[in-house]
Amino acid sequence: FSIHFIFKCILKYYPSARLFISDMFNVFGFLGKWFRKRNLESKLTGTIDSLSKNFNSDMYETMLPYCKIKWIDSKVEESYFKNGKAIICISFKKNRNLNIFNAAYSFVKGTILRHTKVFLNENTSDAIDLITLKLLLEKTSREVMSIFNGNFKDSNTICQDMYFKLNEIKKEGLFKRILLPELLYWGELIRLETPNQSLEKESNDFIQWLYDDAITDLREDEGFKFIFESANIKTAIILVASSETYDKHGIDPYLRRANRYATNNFHVFYLWALGAIKGDIAQHISKELISTNCFTKLTRRDYFYIYKEGKKIKVTCIALRPEPTSVIQLAWEKLNELEREKKYFKVFIEEVSEKYI
Repeated sequence: FSIHFIFKCILKYYPSARLFISDMFNVFGFLGKWFRKRNLESKLTGTIDSLSKNFNSDMYETMLPYCKIKWIDSKVEESYFKNGKAIICISFKKNRNLNIFNAAYSFVKGTILRHTKVFLNENTSDAIDLITLKLLLEKTSREVMSIFNGNFKDSNTICQDMYFKLNEIKKEGLFKRILLPELLYWGELIRLETPNQSLEKESNDFIQWLYDDAITDLREDEGFKFIFESANIKTAIILVASSETYDKHGIDPYLRRANRYATNNFHVFYLWALGAIKGDIAQHISKELISTNCFTKLTRRDYFYIYKEGKKIKVTCIALRPEPTSVIQLAWEKLNELEREKKYFKVFIEEVSEKYI
C-alpha cells in the first residue's frame, strides 16, 4: 500500500487524526493564508467527524455523516451531499471560532432529518437544528458557545419555546434515541405526501407527547402516556416497573403488551427503565422477546446515564422492531398446543361487535 492510501485511511476512520494534522499545520501557520485554511479545514473536519461519530453511537439510525470542507467566496453557505459525505460550503473568516460555528451550523442544517424537515413547521425545524447544534458544540470552546447563545437569542419566541421542550426531552436522553429516529421514519413514510398543516400538527403533537412523558415523574407514573397513535405515527413505550412488581407478576405482562403492539402495527416500541435494577429487568425482557424470533433489536447501546438532582442515574432504552406475521403465527401455534393439552389460557377482548352479542 502507498503512504498516500494509508494516510487517507487514517483520516477517514480516525477523525481525531485530523486534529493532530491541524496542530501540525498550526506550527506553519505563519507562512500564510493557505496554511491557515488547511489548518482550519483539518480542525473543522476532525472536530465535526469526531462529534458526529459520538452522536451516532447511541442511535440505531445513522443521523450525521462524515464531512468535507469546501471554501467559497459567496455569503451563501449551504451543505450538499456527494459520495455519502456532507460537503460544507463556508467562506473563510478571520475569526476562528466563527468559522467553527458556521461550519457546524451549515453541517447540521444540511444533514439532520434532511428529508423530513419539509413536512415540519419552520419553528420546529429550526429548534431541532439548534438543539442538535448545541449537542455538537457543547464540548468545544466557550467562545463558540457564546456565538451559539447569541444566535439562539436572535431566534423568535415560538422557536425558543420548542427548543426548551426539546431540551427537556434531551435531558432524559430521548432526543437521540426516540425523537430523531421516529421523525426520520415518519419522513420516509410520508415522502410522497405534499407538505401541509395537518402533517405539521401531527409532528408537533408527537413531540408534545414525548415532552409530557419526559417531564413526568416516573416514580409516580399515573400521568405517563404509553402510546402515541396518529394517522402516520404509531409509537409505544413499555415502562419497566419496580422489582417488587416484577417479582409479583413476572415477565408475562410485558410480553403480552409487546405482542399487542406488534399485532396493532406499531413499527417499533421502546423498553424504558430508570435505575440499574430496572435496567437489568429491561434487558431480560428484551432477550426473551428476541429469543422468540418475532422481534429485532435496533439499539446499538442499551443504556446511558443522566444526572438528576446531582445524582448519576442509569437509563435503559431498548428499541425493538416487531415482526407481526411471526407474532401471529407463534400465537396460533401456542393456542393449538394448549388446546391439544386441554389447558386453560388467557385471552384479551379488544373489540366486540353488537350483532354477535
